[in-house]
Amino acid sequence: MNPFAGGFDGMEPCWNSESCPYSAHDFLLFDNAPEPPPLEQVRGSVLLLAGSSGHGKSVYGHRLLHEYGAQGMKPFDLLGEGPFQQCLARRRQVLLKLRSKNGPLDEEDMANAQVDDAGWAAKLRNVMCGAGGELVVRLPCIMQDTSDVEARIGWEILQYGMAAQRSKSVFIYEYNARAWPGDWEKLRKEIELSRDVKVRSCVVDPVTPNELWTYVKGVMDSSPHKQITLDTDVAEWLKYIFGQCSLHPQSVHGLMRRIFNNAIAEPSPKVTLNHLMPEVIRIGGEAA
Repeated sequence: MNPFAGGFDGMEPCWNSESCPYSAHDFLLFDNAPEPPPLEQVRGSVLLLAGSSGHGKSVYGHRLLHEYGAQGMKPFDLLGEGPFQQCLARRRQVLLKLRSKNGPLDEEDMANAQVDDAGWAAKLRNVMCGAGGELVVRLPCIMQDTSDVEARIGWEILQYGMAAQRSKSVFIYEYNARAWPGDWEKLRKEIELSRDVKVRSCVVDPVTPNELWTYVKGVMDSSPHKQITLDTDVAEWLKYIFGQCSLHPQSVHGLMRRIFNNAIAEPSPKVTLNHLMPEVIRIGGEAA
């Protein structure tokens, strides 16, 4: 009976990158992401994705992987390997996965991954040049609260940029800032100091309140469970809440699921303010 039963319908990584199960339309549920840059402008570079948590950076990265793959690049999705707690662990895993594109791994490959920063950067460039074609690689993420991230992440991005230049490939790098937008501004300025490496920033804006309301209406209109409806006052309050609170699509979906469950538990044919207000208080407490 609950139109919002279950979780928000996110997108799984493409485990078989060369056969993406999604269509171009699947990536356009919201309009807050920029248009994908033309491939010829980003070939040989890093696409650095940034934005507030929960507003679709991963979906946008998946869209880039899908679109550039459709234009002849060889897609390689490593997002599902993460998230990692340390930059070093991620670098080693990425190196091994890229090496595996050339054939089965052996003990020497495992040993080669245990190298210092300079050795890793050199091996990354060699592996990319020997990968047998132009790749578009979506990299795994680092957890937001990791203490060693900020000190090494700018350097790491530049190394991916150099490897992309040599191989005419593209790396998709999703940046999860601990403090948005302050951390992002510091990282962007650090990267801009290097003029020899192509790094293109793509910022995903927050989903607008109108889009959040359109999403809610779309779920309810398409659901076979229409026994319970929204009271008029609730609809107006939801629009107000979406405009005042920092909510993203997944949190909105969870809010709607809870208020419908509150109505179902009574039972009530309408979701009223009595069902909504406890959840509004809960949201306020979590944000405090």
